[in-house]
Amino acid sequence: VAGGVFAAGLGRPVRALATAAGRVAQGDFDAPVPTSSIDEVRQVAEAFRVMREALAQRLRELESANRELEERQARLSTLQAELIQRDRLAAAGRLLAQLAHEIRNPVANVRNCLELIRRRTDDPRSREFADLAIDELLRMHELAEQMLDLHRPTESGEARCDAGAVARDIVKLVSLGLEDRELSIRAAGAESARCRMPEEALKQVLLNVVQNAREAVDGAGEIELRIAPDGDAVVLEVADDGPGLPPDMADRIFDPFVTTKTTLQGAGLGLFIAEATVRRHGGRIAAANREDGPGAIFTIEVPRAEDGGGGA
Repeated sequence: VAGGVFAAGLGRPVRALATAAGRVAQGDFDAPVPTSSIDEVRQVAEAFRVMREALAQRLRELESANRELEERQARLSTLQAELIQRDRLAAAGRLLAQLAHEIRNPVANVRNCLELIRRRTDDPRSREFADLAIDELLRMHELAEQMLDLHRPTESGEARCDAGAVARDIVKLVSLGLEDRELSIRAAGAESARCRMPEEALKQVLLNVVQNAREAVDGAGEIELRIAPDGDAVVLEVADDGPGLPPDMADRIFDPFVTTKTTLQGAGLGLFIAEATVRRHGGRIAAANREDGPGAIFTIEVPRAEDGGGGA
């Protein structure tokens, strides 16, 4: 009789331990561990509790390590994609620089011939056409110089400029060409924000981006150029209220020869040169559709310079 009572008393906690073990095996680490007045059962229950907590801790560590591994894999994939993109853009840049070098001298020769013809003709109509042709050749020469600049060594020392002043100069310059359109451009934000970038380089970047916004807005609209110091960077945003970026073009808007224009206007090099110039001087540029309304927004970040000291 005593043996039967003992066996019955032993059977209940053992079955309870078996139930708890089954729940832990299914991932329920909060399953209660039964207690018992029998020393041997109590020792087994305590050992089971310690094992359960150690197993739960080990599982948490494995889950944390797995999340970290997934994050590292995602970062690695992103870096790999960026490296491939940079290699591709660098190759395109070298090709464009070689092309620019080849066309620079012929362009200069044709320009000299046209200027000679202009000086020797008395026909106003011929002079007008010569002036138009010379202007277009100057544009070609300027584009060639921009492409060559991408592969020239950066200036010794750190050239600085006031990004706020440069942005406002660009607004004034572009405004002159908008007098016959229902399109306006304005500057907003910091009056002064010094950055570590040559003035001419920043001017060209902003001109290219603003020109892209200007061509994107069909009819009435507004372009806003915002300037704001942000930690170690100066942030310049060019926002328009045009149709925005097509979904299939958002990831390659800075690739060479990519353009949203449906006409033959533009070769799709302006934004490519802008991105390469910003990156060359330690900054970055990104494009996205606006969240506060229609249109696109280009965000340019360039390294911030200490106030005072250093010229453009």
